[in-house]
Amino acid sequence: MKKKVLVCLLTAISISVSAQQLRYGVIGGADLSSNKHYSSRLGFHVGAKMEMDASFIGKGVFFDTSLMMIQKGMKNSWATGTYGVDTDLPSIEVSGSETLTPTYLQLSLHAGYKFSVGNAVSLFVKGGPYAAIGMFGNHKIKWETYDGMKGSDKEGVFKNTMNRFDWGLGFRVGTEFLNHYQISVGHDWGLKAFDKNSNLDIKHQTLTFSFAYMF
Repeated sequence: MKKKVLVCLLTAISISVSAQQLRYGVIGGADLSSNKHYSSRLGFHVGAKMEMDASFIGKGVFFDTSLMMIQKGMKNSWATGTYGVDTDLPSIEVSGSETLTPTYLQLSLHAGYKFSVGNAVSLFVKGGPYAAIGMFGNHKIKWETYDGMKGSDKEGVFKNTMNRFDWGLGFRVGTEFLNHYQISVGHDWGLKAFDKNSNLDIKHQTLTFSFAYMF
């Protein structure tokens, strides 16, 4: 009896899984990364994605996963100076800027809901966690003194500046049309501080604009 129940259960699960529609596609777009200590810098993402219809949970429900190469860059400008004897205006001694271009391999797992709003047009919302590992990128510093001397330095951004691992939560809203094309906008909130060299709680904040084609 137990064997028959087990066989029936496995058969039902197999039928349910085989009935779900899997779709594959490619995705790419632009990212705008910022946080409270660095200015925004335009980056990019490109990769592959997969969707699974989850109507067995509810009509319009789906699961979505993507694996992308994503650049979460940022920049900062700084200056040091002293006040002159006869003036309250600062005299700049050294000024400079730094640019960070960490590039990660990022896996995102989202659950979402999709509903039709017209002929071959639908809207969707989705969200869930992501995890990323740093692959490559640079930390560039340029500086200039008050008397015209200039210099620059460059090293791998994950060597001494940033932690290699990142994780957080993401949210997307978008539209799909003609059952193939998707346009979306969203935000990723990092939950791990990335700075190796300070006690500042600096985390990635990334605004994303994406275009995907589903086969």
